Amino acid sequence: MIAVDTRVIPLGTKIEIKDMGIFKAEDTGGKIKGNRIDIYFDTKKEAKEFGRKGVWIKIIDNSYELADLFKDIRPLSN
Repeated sequence: MIAVDTRVIPLGTKIEIKDMGIFKAEDTGGKIKGNRIDIYFDTKKEAKEFGRKGVWIKIIDNSYELADLFKDIRPLSN
């Protein structure tokens, strides 16, 4: 499960995160704004080990045309 900004990615959207698998946008987060996502991990330890980083995503299933929203996304720098 991931949290998204619904102005960018609607809830229910299936997203592939490179090298991680397919996730569904099922939540929103107060600090999730714009082209950012929050990935759910089972434990706090797993989340801390993953940390904050840029990831490549691909919209798998959505009823909206989102390609133009992501054409200028670049990996985040630390």
